[in-house]
Amino acid sequence: MRISKDGTTLRLIIDHARAYLDPGTPVMLDVPPQIINDRTMIPVRFVTENLGYQVAWDPVFKMVSLYSPFPSRVVELIEQARPAVVLVETNRSYGSGIILSPEGEIVTNAHVVAGASHITITTDHPASFPAVIERIDHTIDLAILKINPGATRLAAWPRYKTSDQLQIDQEVFAFGNPLVPDAPVSRGYIKNLVTENGVTYIQSTIPAAPGSSGSPLITFQGEIAGIITSASTDNTRTCFALPLDYYPGLKNRPPYGRLDEIRAFLFTVEEWEKSNRKISARLDVLLHLYSAGDATSKTKEMAADVQSQINQFRTLVSSYSSSNPQVVTCVDYYAKHLDYLSMALWSMLRDLETGQISQDDFSAFQDQFAASLHYSKLFYDHYELLVEEYYDNLFRS
Repeated sequence: MRISKDGTTLRLIIDHARAYLDPGTPVMLDVPPQIINDRTMIPVRFVTENLGYQVAWDPVFKMVSLYSPFPSRVVELIEQARPAVVLVETNRSYGSGIILSPEGEIVTNAHVVAGASHITITTDHPASFPAVIERIDHTIDLAILKINPGATRLAAWPRYKTSDQLQIDQEVFAFGNPLVPDAPVSRGYIKNLVTENGVTYIQSTIPAAPGSSGSPLITFQGEIAGIITSASTDNTRTCFALPLDYYPGLKNRPPYGRLDEIRAFLFTVEEWEKSNRKISARLDVLLHLYSAGDATSKTKEMAADVQSQINQFRTLVSSYSSSNPQVVTCVDYYAKHLDYLSMALWSMLRDLETGQISQDDFSAFQDQFAASLHYSKLFYDHYELLVEEYYDNLFRS
């Protein structure tokens, strides 16, 4: 086979360890090209590096990144901007952020820090600082954090463009996984500006990497185009970023307070309910099979998988932290609902392992499932009170 780019041609032969660089220079490969399951597998590093691309390995997420070299002026921008990009870690998740001022102001996504009992910022130095939420808006998924750098000099990157200054097809770059030192930098271009629920987003061809939420999308001129918020839900491997048009408005809002904390929880519950609906849909199928006496291996596998999903979901829910007693009560009830649901699945699994449905295990399952529904109702009762409190205080303010 022949692979060509910009005047360079590579010739590879299936199952042969010898390849050729035109005009005929032989090169020995570590791994020959092969056909596996009707797919042609080629030695990626050899091909990409000889065609002028670079290969990087992410040891945390075991991902290979392929990218073309940047122009020298952009390489300088990357080295200047990298120290301003920080790792944002909480007891619940992690993401990225960008330092906007040497006094310690950082912007990231609201969903990265929502419900966190503590927030830690790690800079490129490396140095770590505790952070607090100064302002937050879940409608636009943006948060302003503050750290006290003390005598540490922070590398800030305050330059940004508003959405009306950006152009379609404008080239941009973004930093990769913040857990990886000197993570590879991805390049792409602005594909579109889209508006959803009154909020404008930048759609970029750069794929969202693990931990890239809150990372800046930077133009080749050195200005922040936006803050990465999410990946596309289709197969286009694009990401969406929030332009910093919204930053001045958020900065001028009152400091983070009781209403912000309730609002953060209301938005979080919306995400929980999406997960809950997915689990419930699978649980309905499982309950139908179980009630019909189906004890096949397929039913067992589904029960084990659903229980695993519930346990992971329960860990996420129980990690949510708040200083509001009503929120704490809601979290407790939601976690108990999932606890009893997990126990009900355990009774079901124990029953299925025997190959037949026993009355005792079925009764235990029913009791635990009923307890799960009881705590679910308690959650929704208290949740409604919380919603009423939020809107009552909102209209008074």
